[in-house]
Amino acid sequence: MTEIVRQIPDWLIPALILLISIFAVAIIVDRARLLLGRIKAIKIEEEREVLDLVRAGSLDEAAAYCQQRQHPAFAVAITLIQSGRRGLNLESAAESEAHRTTSYLKRFLQALGTISTIAPLLGLLGTVTGMIKSFHAFDEDKVQNAQLVGGIDEALITTALGLIVAIPTLIAYNYFANRVNQIAAETTLLSDQISEELSRQRETIISGSAVAAERS
Repeated sequence: MTEIVRQIPDWLIPALILLISIFAVAIIVDRARLLLGRIKAIKIEEEREVLDLVRAGSLDEAAAYCQQRQHPAFAVAITLIQSGRRGLNLESAAESEAHRTTSYLKRFLQALGTISTIAPLLGLLGTVTGMIKSFHAFDEDKVQNAQLVGGIDEALITTALGLIVAIPTLIAYNYFANRVNQIAAETTLLSDQISEELSRQRETIISGSAVAAERS
């Protein structure tokens, strides 16, 4: 087993850590552009505008207004408006669209979380292999200073690299996960209000039709 460890190149584990760090940076940039750049928090004015249009029965204007917004809540609102027109179940339509948008927002976040876990483990692996190589230098008849120092360097460098990659990656993962939850909460709040208003309008139409039928 010791011989196998000794055959591991000193550059291999640091290279693996650097490789996963490249993936981490790519994911962080991609999610930052979406969650921080494109999608902004819903303004109170925007929420009031779309609700006023729905209450007024101006569903075409409400849908057009929502199409101009990037927030997923407005995509769910469009789905609710279209489902209301077709007489479909509003709750099921909202849940389906919300699930789809949330899945898109969470894209690659699991991979980011995995990288934050793997990076320090790779650093720990490098520490172990480096120390094994260092201790093996003492076992030989003549201590090889180069091998001893090389093993210690490998142990320290891989540990540092693993932590350097893991810490910011974990911070980014938690931040993005919290941002997704915030967006989901905003989406639920707006969709519930629109769904309630559309349901009220549907009940009013049904009641009016029933009254008209009784009179006739």
